[in-house]
Amino acid sequence: MGDYGLGGLVTPDTFRKHYNNRFRGKINGARGESFSLENLEKEIHKGFNLTFQELQMMSNQTITLQNI
Repeated sequence: MGDYGLGGLVTPDTFRKHYNNRFRGKINGARGESFSLENLEKEIHKGFNLTFQELQMMSNQTITLQNI
């Protein structure tokens, strides 16, 4: 979630896109884009279901991208 709306849950598959978008929200979103609280709640619940391996992959991706 950011200035450009709700970008959805960051996962290992979407991490690079969100990183390149500077985690500003929705990829190709508009500044000030709105979203429903129901959608935010769904994304939060998805986050609680991430496995340790998925979280570790994103951690490794962050380290790799910052070392470029």
